[in-house]
Parts: sequence; structure tokens; C-alpha cells
Amino acid sequence: MCFKYEISYRLTVLLFAILSLAIANFNAVNTVFAVRLIYHTGLDDHDTNKGTSNDTFKALINILICVSIAAIVNTVFALYGSVISIHSSWLPMHKTSILPTYAFSHVFQAFISIWTGMYVTKHAYGLQPLFKRYSGNEVYYGIMYYGSIAQVVYGSSLVSLSITLVVPISLANYLERRQKRASKAVKEVARTAEIHRVELSEA
Repeated sequence: MCFKYEISYRLTVLLFAILSLAIANFNAVNTVFAVRLIYHTGLDDHDTNKGTSNDTFKALINILICVSIAAIVNTVFALYGSVISIHSSWLPMHKTSILPTYAFSHVFQAFISIWTGMYVTKHAYGLQPLFKRYSGNEVYYGIMYYGSIAQVVYGSSLVSLSITLVVPISLANYLERRQKRASKAVKEVARTAEIHRVELSEA
């Protein structure tokens, strides 16, 4: 691998690793918010005047599950991207296998981010009174709600980027490898024909 392209590949992978880490941290924060709301609503269930509905409690549990999954998935991608971008030999030795796998697996990560962001955005809107009741302001609600919208936008952009860049690049690499194999086969046929010609002329 050319040194210039190797540096570009490493920086690109490292950039997406940092973005994955940021998304993971955001979902970890949302996990903390969801746990706190579940804790407070559990306490209020003993008070009939402040008790929350079963639907609200189930929505909090589902939000907790969603953001926990998103945090774990994005953390794994952040660690994987960091390792292959920093390791001295993995990327040059396995460029044709690691990079396409990393790129296409980001599509899976993007759909996880989109699904999580859409679900949290849809259900967090109804939890606004709970945030105001337990935190005294709506800052935490704004972080969860608008941050989830930003996560959906990021996931959608990642899918679009994969379609517009990764697919054509992978196709170009495939055609290049196929052309090299065909060229090698032609040279082998030409070399064999030359050997046969020399043998016939000597005979």
C-alpha cells in the first residue's frame, strides 16, 4: 500500500471511530437518564397522586434497552476502528478484507443509530413532564430529544455516504483486481506460446 494512501485510510477509519465513540457516549448518557427516570417513577408508584401509567413505564424500559444496545454497538465499532487504524501492520496487510468489511458493517451501525434515534425521539416527547418534574428543568429532555434527532441525521448521512462512496469504490477495486487477473492470464498464455514457438524452431 502506498504510504500516502495508507495515511488517508488510517485517518478516515480513525475519524469514524471517533464519531462512533461520540454516539456511544451520547447513548450512555441517555441510559443514565432513562435509569434515573425509571427509578423515580418506581418510587412514585407508591404514591397514587404521582403514579405513572404502565405505558409510560414500558416506554422508559424500551428506551433504556434501545440506548443500551446503541451504546454497546457504537463502542465496539469505536474500539475496532481505533485498533485497525493504529496497528502498524493490520491495515497494510489486510486492506482488501478489513476496509470493505469495516465500511459495510458501518451500514449496520447506521441503521442501529437511525432506529434508536427514531424510537427515542418518538417516545421521549411524551416524557417531557417527567423530566421537568424530576430535574426541575428541561435540559436533560432537550439532550435526549434533540440529540436523538441528530443521531438519526448522522445515521442517514452514514447510509448515504456508504451508498455514494463505498459501493462505487468497492466496485472499482473489484474491477481492478479482475483486470489484473485477466492481464496476468494473458501474459501467461503469451509466455507459454513463446516457449512452444522456441521449442518448435529448435526441433
